[in-house]
Amino acid sequence: MRRLAALAVLIAAAFLGAACGVDAGGLGARDGGKAGVVDATTLDAMGDVGVGAEGGAATADGNGSGGDAGSPWTDAGTAPGDASPAATKDAGDAEAAAACRAVCDAGTCSGGVCTIDCSAIGACAGHVSCPPGVPCAVTAGVGASAAIDCTAASACNIDCTAATACGSVICAGATCAVQCGMSSCTSVQCDARDRCDLKCTGTAACPGAVACTSATCAVTCSGMASCSMTVSATADASTIDCSSTSACAQKVRCGGGTCDVGCAGLSSCAGGVCCDAGACHLGGLTSTCP
Repeated sequence: MRRLAALAVLIAAAFLGAACGVDAGGLGARDGGKAGVVDATTLDAMGDVGVGAEGGAATADGNGSGGDAGSPWTDAGTAPGDASPAATKDAGDAEAAAACRAVCDAGTCSGGVCTIDCSAIGACAGHVSCPPGVPCAVTAGVGASAAIDCTAASACNIDCTAATACGSVICAGATCAVQCGMSSCTSVQCDARDRCDLKCTGTAACPGAVACTSATCAVTCSGMASCSMTVSATADASTIDCSSTSACAQKVRCGGGTCDVGCAGLSSCAGGVCCDAGACHLGGLTSTCP
């Protein structure tokens, strides 16, 4: 193949040379030379010339000229010293896992989260405290009535959906999510920095005070007769939804930036609504603040 390529090049040069008065070999055949004629010796010599990487010529000894041998950065995909995104993520996951294992004595670590499982009947009766500085997830079982303290964790996810699973619940960190089932969560206090999601979905869930102070508060009282004591929220943006029968029986209070209150449930918000936020959206209710 190399000899055929060389022959093609010389034939093309011969035609051009004939037109321009230059021989195919570029050797001045005008004066007596045989322009356009390629002898066997020349062809044999050209047959030992290959093509280097990216079009450069390669001599018979294999050394290319003008070819691009390729960039080691391009071939490897990553510049020397730069960690790939996958490697960076793996390192971060390893650090989170190590931090969790160092403090999670009451539970097990999963993905850097200290997971405390009290779902078995009678488990975790009394008091449950999340360790400091790491995310914490707690699941309480039927009848545990466990008091949950998640104020030292970096984030909280508390599952009290089983009947009478939790007593008082307090949480902080960056975010906190609490779900309460039938007669569960005797009181709830959320002081998370960025967001609180408090859901009282079971019948008579959250029978005590429900309070939220955060950048964003979202309180849902969708269980029948849920949130029977005061519900309050102070945040840049607050949403309080009393959507079930007799939900939010006492005064609903909210302040901060904006406040949206919904009282769609039959006999919900019986104690009225007090809103002293910058903007109040009360669905037709009148704010009454003593």
